Amino acid sequence: YEPVAMQECRREINESLVASNRFSTTVMRKEQHNLRNHFEALCKRLGAMIECVEPVTRGGCGDKAAVMMLRFITVGFSRFIVPWLFKI
Repeated sequence: YEPVAMQECRREINESLVASNRFSTTVMRKEQHNLRNHFEALCKRLGAMIECVEPVTRGGCGDKAAVMMLRFITVGFSRFIVPWLFKI
């Protein structure tokens, strides 16, 4: 079902990657004036990606797989965000 999710959610996935890269660049450049907006955009785009991918995963692979995917995303997001917050 991964190819199905990738096809159906391509736009949301790409937009979340763009937002992630933009946020990373903002932090690395210490652009405090853009930080809040880019963080909010990252959260919004990641949320849209999850809303698209989760039903495909749940429908094709079941509840346990969907919960595991959501946990994986949460852990990945936490590992990505927390180190950046300490660089600010």
